[in-house]
Amino acid sequence: MIKFNNRGLTNIYVNSTTDKKDLIKEIAFQFHIGDEIISNTTVDEKSILGTCKTIFNVNSEIITHDIKYDKNLGQQIILLNMSAYNENTKQNEDHEENVYGHVHIEKNRQDCRYFLPFRDFLNGMEVAKYTHTMNVSDDNFNVTTTMEVQLPSDPWHSEGIPVFKETMHLNLTNITARTNFFNRSLINEYNWIDLMK
Repeated sequence: MIKFNNRGLTNIYVNSTTDKKDLIKEIAFQFHIGDEIISNTTVDEKSILGTCKTIFNVNSEIITHDIKYDKNLGQQIILLNMSAYNENTKQNEDHEENVYGHVHIEKNRQDCRYFLPFRDFLNGMEVAKYTHTMNVSDDNFNVTTTMEVQLPSDPWHSEGIPVFKETMHLNLTNITARTNFFNRSLINEYNWIDLMK
């Protein structure tokens, strides 16, 4: 179970006997929005690997009948019922508005202070690029995290030597409104741990 506030993840609950806790946490962090969702803003953001200075680039729009309306979408990332934004534009009951929502969030993470296990893993290597992008288009949600790691520069290689590139990509389609709630009877049935602790 994942819990959110308007800035992203607050808790990731899993059964204590669950295997691959690291993988579950990494997938869950794909949904992490971050701090202030304001374009061209730099904030300290927590990631699965540490805390980074993150530059946000945000674009959002609502389109009705191919006419673009400026709209501040605030913290709302998954746009499920876009007609609510344009109730005043409906002509009559038998006229259906075609309303679409598009959100693009790009996060460029720099100057990261990595947690000890990842610092040990790097063992002198450097993270050259660490980006996270979210795209919402109607009922589709697409998110990608990319990290490029390289050896540091030396007299023969002024830009460093690439070592590996890791990409995690998550693509959800046909997102619908929530119909099932977490069964609270399961709370006492399992030993739950919070991966955010």
